[in-house]
Amino acid sequence: MENKSNLSVVIVEDNEFFSSMIKMFIDTRFETDAQVFNSGERMLAQIMEAPDIVFLDYQLDTKKSKNSNGKAILEVIKKKFPQSLVVMLSSQNNISIAVELLKAGACDYIVKNEEAIKNVETCIENLVYLLEARNQRTINNRIVKKDLFRILSFGVAFTILLVSFIKFF
Repeated sequence: MENKSNLSVVIVEDNEFFSSMIKMFIDTRFETDAQVFNSGERMLAQIMEAPDIVFLDYQLDTKKSKNSNGKAILEVIKKKFPQSLVVMLSSQNNISIAVELLKAGACDYIVKNEEAIKNVETCIENLVYLLEARNQRTINNRIVKKDLFRILSFGVAFTILLVSFIKFF
């Protein structure tokens, strides 16, 4: 299925029920086709272009798996895709973990509880606004560079004309 919108969302979550629930909500509400991975290693191996938003489970490293935890994956994502916005998901309502992850580069921390879907919605709405502002800034920078190039080109052309004029007289 092709993306219906320009928003690219990736979900890295080892809880199949939670990941399918959040994917269904995001796909419906934001008209996109979120990609789901059950480990950070799989996501990093398969994603070649920076996603706009990554929802990343904090506790991916259970006793039965050899997966890296969410913080380790967060650090790799921020190196590989620095422009991607990473939102941490956790069943732990622990402020010290949240602060640690925000310091490591996450842009939000959502607790997986009865309000998680509502919090995901609010988070995406805010991040879409941020992405639009970032894109507008990029467009404005291109316009400024183009105008500066025109001004400099005119200045160079004027200088050449002036030098030619002075040599003539």
